[in-house]
Amino acid sequence: MLVQVIDGFNERMQKATEAQDYEQLRLLDAACLRFMSNNLPPRAQDEAELRAVKDSLERLQLTYREAVKACLAAKNEAHQELHSVGRSRRNAIQYLDVARNIVS
Repeated sequence: MLVQVIDGFNERMQKATEAQDYEQLRLLDAACLRFMSNNLPPRAQDEAELRAVKDSLERLQLTYREAVKACLAAKNEAHQELHSVGRSRRNAIQYLDVARNIVS
């Protein structure tokens, strides 16, 4: 059961990352952390099940890395766009000041 839930989180995080749905990623992250806190370490499972849990967690870790990379890239892109908008606004204000001085 534990493996299926972890794999479910993994699959949903991959889909959210591909869709660039950062709000869904945030919600999944919170739900996943809550689930992990309540259910790990696994209780009373045999060696094969523990190995399967370990493999699922390793796949989830890779998915988390990809999600973090995607979020950082989106954050950097948004920062660049905001910086560009700010620069454009300053340029527009300067042009308006020059135009006012020419008209005066």
